[in-house]
Amino acid sequence: DDLFLSSIYNDPKPNRVTLLRNDEGFIEEVIDEMDTDTALTGADRVRLRNGGKGFVAGIWNGKEEAVFQLQDLSGGKVAIHLRIPGLAKGSAYTIGRFSGKAAPEVLFYQPGESSIKVTRLESAGGTIATFDLKKPVKQLAAVPTDGGSALLALFGNGESAEVFRFDGAS
Repeated sequence: DDLFLSSIYNDPKPNRVTLLRNDEGFIEEVIDEMDTDTALTGADRVRLRNGGKGFVAGIWNGKEEAVFQLQDLSGGKVAIHLRIPGLAKGSAYTIGRFSGKAAPEVLFYQPGESSIKVTRLESAGGTIATFDLKKPVKQLAAVPTDGGSALLALFGNGESAEVFRFDGAS
């Protein structure tokens, strides 16, 4: 697989993404590069279907809001596959197969807040539902299970945690 690199210390524009060609373990060439106005946080590799192609997932923090994006690198260029705007700046996310369905769900949260937002990662995006966990969330993580994923929530400053059977709908 090729290497996707996001950097924040460039001149004259600080934010840049670079796609590098991986040829049997050797980085051979830069195949795409672009400057951006926003910084990428929480980049991760995601597959929408088991055995399907990989996408780069991450949150791009702008001046006013944050945007979650899935980016497709399969064509040798960085192309946006899915975009979910309107998130609070500084938002974080975790992805799992909470409902046990083929397409995973993405959970958005603001560290220190108790509410989470959930949507299924489908080609056109989906409805976003909001849930209140009743305690301030420090971090969320998907924990693999036999039937998909469970949700691990760390609360407060990390002094308590709970594992939830969460189906993405209730």
